[in-house]
Formats: sequence, C-alpha cells, structure tokens
Amino acid sequence: MKTFLVVGLGNPGKDYAMSRHNVGFMVVDRLGNRLETGIKKKVLKVSTEKPF
Repeated sequence: MKTFLVVGLGNPGKDYAMSRHNVGFMVVDRLGNRLETGIKKKVLKVSTEKPF
C-alpha cells in the first residue's frame, strides 16, 4: 500500500468555521473519517511574516 501525505489548510477562529476559508481542513477531516485513519488533532506553533 502506498503512503500519501494530504495537507489541508484552514483559518483559525469561529469567523471562518464552515466557510470557503476552511475547505482544505474540512476535506482532510472528512477523508480521515471515511478512511477511519484515526487522525489526531495536533496543535503546532507557526511563525508567519507580513507581506510587503
């Protein structure tokens, strides 16, 4: 069986829940449920930069 990495991006906060800004997260969540992968939620600390 091949291994795949699936990445789904989303924005934090209630303002973006169930919006187009979280489609990536919703796809990965649904895929994990359908495949019964046992995906666990992990919180990562990320640094970002402001565009110039």
